[in-house]
Amino acid sequence: MYKRGGLRTSEGRSSVPGGRWGPASWLVVALLIALQTTASAQPRVLRGKSDPVLLEMRSILDAADRGEKGIQASARAIAALGPSAIPFISDGLDASSHFFRPSPRRDALKMSLKYVSESALTAFLRERLERDDSVLNRVRVLQALELSGRPSGFPVALDVAMGLKPVDRGSSAMQGALRSTFDAVLKEGGASDAALRNSFEAMPADLREIVLDAIEDNGSARTVSVLLGLLQGEPDSRKPVLERLARAPVRGEELISTETQNSLRAMQQSTDPELRRLSALAAGRLHVTSAVPELLDLLEDLDPAVKLAARRALTAMSGLSLGASAENWRMWYEGELLWSSAGAPREVETLHTQAREKALRTLGDLSHRRFSRAVFVRQVITALLRPEPEVRTVACRTLGALGDSTAIVPLLCALRDQEAAVGKAASKALAEISRLREPTDPLDWLDILVARP
Repeated sequence: MYKRGGLRTSEGRSSVPGGRWGPASWLVVALLIALQTTASAQPRVLRGKSDPVLLEMRSILDAADRGEKGIQASARAIAALGPSAIPFISDGLDASSHFFRPSPRRDALKMSLKYVSESALTAFLRERLERDDSVLNRVRVLQALELSGRPSGFPVALDVAMGLKPVDRGSSAMQGALRSTFDAVLKEGGASDAALRNSFEAMPADLREIVLDAIEDNGSARTVSVLLGLLQGEPDSRKPVLERLARAPVRGEELISTETQNSLRAMQQSTDPELRRLSALAAGRLHVTSAVPELLDLLEDLDPAVKLAARRALTAMSGLSLGASAENWRMWYEGELLWSSAGAPREVETLHTQAREKALRTLGDLSHRRFSRAVFVRQVITALLRPEPEVRTVACRTLGALGDSTAIVPLLCALRDQEAAVGKAASKALAEISRLREPTDPLDWLDILVARP
């Protein structure tokens, strides 16, 4: 039936002209292999073996075909088998033809990594890296870390990245894999934050950029706090952090420690003009009011880029455009200090009980007091509970003008106000505070601002 150099048909003739393997023959063989591979619903590595744990996993995976609940139940049951199941989970995901094909059973294997013992998974992946330091194996370890999403995975992911040659780490595919993995393991914080702070300055510059991109892409409420934790060390490691801080989106209330504020103020007095520029922009983004004296001095800096950054920071804090004149900004600052030193006008303290017309005037005046918002923003928030729709609407607009992230949750509640005008005003205010595009459906803000941790 066989002829050297070719296949014979049942009639004895060669199916390959000239007895050679042509493209058509290779296509037939590839199709036969694909059919054989898909003959069973189980991943190849989970078939044909008799290990007790593997046999139990095969039985458990049958439940994965029963929908989302079946997938989750299978994942938890596999994880309950203990550390001995981890190598088989890894082998199942390593089978590339199954890893990338949608399958309920594959989804169950992927989900099981979220439930297995954290320490056992970390130990297994470290051992795997010691056995095989190839780029392909490192990619598979990154995939496992991303699927598990455990904070303890950060040191392992860092070892994977540090072990790569710069040329391998520089490829777009590898950078994407590293960003996705760092994003996953840094989301929950805890141990990963401490490990990041301790290792950040020692990272190569290209790896620091990848890690910072992952933190920025995360776009969660933790983004700013994680970045603030990295404002240590040499200027070269602080500059890329400041760049991200200057453009990080708001996701919730952010408390800037006195130590961080002092650090930003010190950087604004640096001899490095780039560090002065970036720290000024970051101070404006974070509304560090204690840094205003330094920003006023930077308006007269010899470097034009630093001057512009200082003006932008003051504009962000005040909501005003007073031009490039340092004198104008100093007069404004003195006025703000005088206003706030009076303990905020008595009208602010009685805002929730004022008559309708007076409340509207008070809110209108406060909308121009962005700089001193910390003094009265909570009183403006309470105005959202007033019975008059007009007052609630203007309160939303005032909160948007103030740009204080503490108003995000109250504004999300105002989206469901029975008066449509209040909901629209709340949506616009959320766009101003978060610096994000306003969605077509205002209720989508719930997913945009709350869905991510």
